[in-house]
Amino acid sequence: MTFKSSVSTYAVCEYCSSTVVRKDDQLELMGKMAQLLDDASPVQIGASGTFLQQNFQVVGRTQFSYEDGSWNEWHVLFDNGRSGWLSELNGRSTMVIEREGAGASLPRFMELRPGQQIAIEGNRYEVAYLTQAQLVGGQGELPFKIEPGTKVPVVDLRGVGHNVFATLEYPNAVEEADSGAPRVFIGRDVPFAELKMSGLRDVRVKEIGKGGTRTVDCPNCGAGITIQRADTKSITCSSCHSTVGVEQGGVALLAKYSGAEVIEPPLPIGQKGALDGRKLQIVGFLQRYVVEDGERYFWDEYVALEEKTGQYVWLTCGEDGWKIGELTGTTPEQRSGGAVVYEGKGYNLVENGTAVTDYVLGEFSWRAKQGDKAWYQTFRMGDSDISMERTGNEVTWTKLTKTTGAALSKAFGVNVPEAGGSHGTPAFGAVPPGSGASAGIGCGMIILIAIVVLIIIILLSLRRDCDPRYENCSSSSGSSYSRGSSGGFGGGHK
Repeated sequence: MTFKSSVSTYAVCEYCSSTVVRKDDQLELMGKMAQLLDDASPVQIGASGTFLQQNFQVVGRTQFSYEDGSWNEWHVLFDNGRSGWLSELNGRSTMVIEREGAGASLPRFMELRPGQQIAIEGNRYEVAYLTQAQLVGGQGELPFKIEPGTKVPVVDLRGVGHNVFATLEYPNAVEEADSGAPRVFIGRDVPFAELKMSGLRDVRVKEIGKGGTRTVDCPNCGAGITIQRADTKSITCSSCHSTVGVEQGGVALLAKYSGAEVIEPPLPIGQKGALDGRKLQIVGFLQRYVVEDGERYFWDEYVALEEKTGQYVWLTCGEDGWKIGELTGTTPEQRSGGAVVYEGKGYNLVENGTAVTDYVLGEFSWRAKQGDKAWYQTFRMGDSDISMERTGNEVTWTKLTKTTGAALSKAFGVNVPEAGGSHGTPAFGAVPPGSGASAGIGCGMIILIAIVVLIIIILLSLRRDCDPRYENCSSSSGSSYSRGSSGGFGGGHK
């Protein structure tokens, strides 16, 4: 065995998976390492790249599992002799280096919440994600001993107003009153393509083995479900529209579809196009709403995958038109009066509420399902929005800019309307489940449907009890697609 790094004291033999410890010039056998979970990461030991004008080589990795899947931490060796850790994060990457002693005064794991801000070495960070992970195993050269099966509380932090990323790894003692000081890793969040890596695996993140797809059986109806991408955490069954979680060892039913209509969006799942020089493919669709004064206000969100980089782009549509969104690399700075500053520009708070997912279609890199809720705030400056969404263990920030249906029609080669739908109905072409009906129906049928709906509304209004919260006893179940500025929900962990 050849050790490339002077800081590597442990290694896993690539031939027999034995773990050894280096003591001077001697190797001591410590037993077999657990088998790692198979994934479609393009990174492998021996690959090389560049970070901040410093060349590096991948010499080892550790793998963690958590409730939504697994992720890798790649041990890299720089030309100057320092070592760091590379992680993949939804088409982006983080490179961090351990800062010994930096976690002495930090809060305990159980005291942290998404959106909370803490200081490390004089800089402010926001808690972006928390999870209780489990160490699966290791491979190659490592600077410390690892024990498969160990539980590791992990916290991801994003710099407030500065492009710095940090990770905290706590000792396995979250049930105790004092879980101890965490190990602190600080670095940058960068697009994977900027690392200019070579020696990667032939398989891309979106591909799955030979043929590029795999099929599983729906746990609800038994129909075959074709999975197109390796990072998929949930997918919608095309037969019964149940949401299925894709597990390491199979599938799990996340939610049965509870609704009377199936939505056929104008940007179909799988549709490819080129927008602003970027090749995109629509991989997911969400319909969401917020309740205000008893009324539901709907909007639509699409998840598009950029083929070249593996990054995700958001397309949102509401009554105020279309917007393009991408997750921000930093956390905006909070200002008094409900404002934030991002990239030196001020954005004013214009709305907030709880976004509820009402409909899910396609594949997602997180567990997206009907009934998901997230608290959001929208900040605006001219035609640009900054959207914050927070769940129980994650907070994401998304920047959105306006575009038009005409631009999207040209980019994707399909007819895209300029704005969202109307009161009480899905935005685009709903058809009954399993009917096989097309979204494009004739004018006569539309008139007939409109008459039937009008009659039903009149009958319901005659039967509705008077609600003292509303003048003239008006209905409290309306929607008008007035929202459309959310986005980036469920950005996902590594």
